[in-house]
Amino acid sequence: MSNQGVAIIGAGPAGVAAAITCKRLGVEPLLLDASGTAGGLVANAFLVENYPGTPPTPGPKLADLLQTHLARIHVDVLRARACAIVRQVAGWRIDLEGEEATHCQAVIVAVGTVPKTLGGKPNIHAFHDVRHLLSRHPTPSRVVVVGGGEAACDYSLTLAGTGAEVHLLVRGSALRAGPWLLERVTQEPSILIHPHCTAHSIEQVGDQVRVQVEDRHIFADTLLVAIGRRSAAPPLLHCAGVQNDEISYPDGLYVVGDARAGSLGQIGIAVGDGMWAATSAARLVGVG
Repeated sequence: MSNQGVAIIGAGPAGVAAAITCKRLGVEPLLLDASGTAGGLVANAFLVENYPGTPPTPGPKLADLLQTHLARIHVDVLRARACAIVRQVAGWRIDLEGEEATHCQAVIVAVGTVPKTLGGKPNIHAFHDVRHLLSRHPTPSRVVVVGGGEAACDYSLTLAGTGAEVHLLVRGSALRAGPWLLERVTQEPSILIHPHCTAHSIEQVGDQVRVQVEDRHIFADTLLVAIGRRSAAPPLLHCAGVQNDEISYPDGLYVVGDARAGSLGQIGIAVGDGMWAATSAARLVGVG
């Protein structure tokens, strides 16, 4: 890829907002995403109700709207996985997996988050986002969800909407979610909440998953783990000698959205971050 003015890594809400802002300011952004599509984790949301000026919107529909907005302003999402960001004498180099590196004057890192795993180790039997799970199991009859926070509750509602019986394993005594989610989850008859319940082991038994909890086994078609997320930015920033918890970053480098904040997961904050970064980047490259 050739030299670019502004490159954006990640096409979730923060990255899309950055791309839109760049276009409005007269900068042609290079928008990269490993999936090749817009939306990011917003596609996993059961319902987005807190974005100003929009009616309650299912996550997949909102992801489609982001993609449509990009098409309207003629910005493509290029399928590419960034593996390192390296500071150059002038600007930045972005190393891409299996492709030629690209160079830019400014880079906006909007890569979102990666999931925390049970025991800190990957498990081949576990999914970590609901859309991936449903792409493999479109009509599950029973699903175990591990976690007691906002994401676990949100994913459980989506799965219940497919007709699945959902077993929600909560390590503590109660769910840790806002009133809106708590009311919906506790009133949904197909979501069975198991407090003080820990998944000790997970095994594949035939075509089912067997989850060992304190005093019994729970069998299900599949398993979803939602025990928190962390920024996906540190591996990218390592080669630039940058820590993600720094108060300020070198000129031309911007970390935005959940990549900056960790697991906050608020679309409005992500969009504002992306717009701010794009405005600053446009000034850096001499536009805006």
